[in-house]
Amino acid sequence: PAVTVARLERVQDLCCPPRFGPNDDNYLTVRDGSLWLHSIASGSERKLVDDVLTADWAWGGRAIVFTRQGEGPAAEVWLLDQGTDQARRIGETLNPTRFVFDACGRLAVAAGDGFYLLDPTSGERSALPLVQARSPGSQEWTELAFSPDGRHVAALEGTALSIVDLERQGKILVSDGIDPRRWGAFAWSGDGGQLAYATISQERTPALWLVNADGSGAQRILARGEGGVFAGLAWLPGTRFIVYQFVPGGNVATLQAEYQVVSADGGAPTTLFENGLGLNLAHNGKVISFVRDLPGAEETGYWMAVLSYFTTS
Repeated sequence: PAVTVARLERVQDLCCPPRFGPNDDNYLTVRDGSLWLHSIASGSERKLVDDVLTADWAWGGRAIVFTRQGEGPAAEVWLLDQGTDQARRIGETLNPTRFVFDACGRLAVAAGDGFYLLDPTSGERSALPLVQARSPGSQEWTELAFSPDGRHVAALEGTALSIVDLERQGKILVSDGIDPRRWGAFAWSGDGGQLAYATISQERTPALWLVNADGSGAQRILARGEGGVFAGLAWLPGTRFIVYQFVPGGNVATLQAEYQVVSADGGAPTTLFENGLGLNLAHNGKVISFVRDLPGAEETGYWMAVLSYFTTS
């Protein structure tokens, strides 16, 4: 197989999903209210700041965005400069659940008080053109994926997946058959030319599709006739390979989950490993973090799968 798993290892004392940084080796976690920077290679860690609720990497890895408890139910949004270790407050929001950064440094915030863009420099809020703002508190909410070149954004609004051209202010419906419970099941290719996405038909048949950035050329590259759902997917950088998590029968039991890889040009998928929940791919595409829940404390917790493959770029 062109993509293989070099090793599987359990990550000790990890309380929440790691947030991988642009450095191939580093990731962030929040533990006991403090933000920590970890090294995969050495296993070392360094505490960055205290009184932290959530955190993620900002554009280019030059900064880290994190939240602190504000007045009442509000949360303060802060930016930590990696070069100076100085933190500054850039805004306030209600129950933030998701931060998404694009290639131009724009920060999209999904929170209890709405969905909007936040300027990290000025702290000003603005709407994202042609995207309906639905907060995570609603039954069907909005999820985004900016293309690597920053020109397009894929927006999942309930069960409808669309591509918005931010330069030309245009919007094209890609599919209205997305399972709203699996909002992470779409991802851009490394060059931003194609979007991979998973659908679920009325007959509950899950399928994996590709479409060009302008909304043309939609083609199905994989279907699973036995039912189930694609619970997440990612495009391996510098390749034509798409890695995904598939749960047969739609069961969320981690024992049944399959982590597979398939070529965007078609062909049979290859199973990388089984048993897990969640798919968080490092920026370099060589590490997947996931959760296992098995009998016995030595198996339960966060794991990492280190991948081995060749890139073409």
